[in-house]
Amino acid sequence: MAGGLVIGLLLDMPWFNRSMRARIGWAVLIVTGSGIWGGGYAFQLWENKRIAAGHIQDIDYTEGRISAGPIILYIFYGGYDALWQGFAYWLIGAESNSSARAAILVGAYKTFQAAGGAMAWRINALHTSALTQLGMNWGLCIGSLLVVLPAVWTVSDHTTIEAEAGFEGKRRSMVPKPIEDVEA
Repeated sequence: MAGGLVIGLLLDMPWFNRSMRARIGWAVLIVTGSGIWGGGYAFQLWENKRIAAGHIQDIDYTEGRISAGPIILYIFYGGYDALWQGFAYWLIGAESNSSARAAILVGAYKTFQAAGGAMAWRINALHTSALTQLGMNWGLCIGSLLVVLPAVWTVSDHTTIEAEAGFEGKRRSMVPKPIEDVEA
């Protein structure tokens, strides 16, 4: 919930225009994502050492000295997910005033999200190492932020009806031409 609140406040800052808020949101995601996934990498290295020493899933939440770090990391993963989802839906909304166009973009986003979930299940079923899975997740998240960068840079401060219809800069007269001016 805190992640959703934070990204909501960042993306609704009235003292910045919409294009600047898009860039700030993207920067927050890249910085927090790198930090949180870096924490996940450090945890996985620690966990791999524990597994090599024979400690397999032996951490209980009541053992605060050992469990506090993984619990906090898990909370940060959830916060990052809220940041990510909030930014994704905000960016989709900033792309269009058309509910039909937004619905298509949301559908595409959810399709890729579901495909990622299916792949994650399959990768785990193939007994891929946890460190490799972490690297794949980290790479896909940060890579996705790089792929969406052109969309972030093209967020406009205002979306006009003409831009929605694809007629921006092409002012046409709505007065019908006389019959003799129409080419055959």
